[in-house]
Amino acid sequence: IWLLQAPPGQALDADRLSDWHHALEKLGLPFATSAPINWLETGHD
Repeated sequence: IWLLQAPPGQALDADRLSDWHHALEKLGLPFATSAPINWLETGHD
């Protein structure tokens, strides 16, 4: 489910992860580009 509207004349898709990063930055929400190492080691989510 896309919660954010695409910019005029554009479409949001899974191949454009930078759309999500840009939208999160505009909303002032934190994000990471990789999983924490402890999550990778244990597999917990």
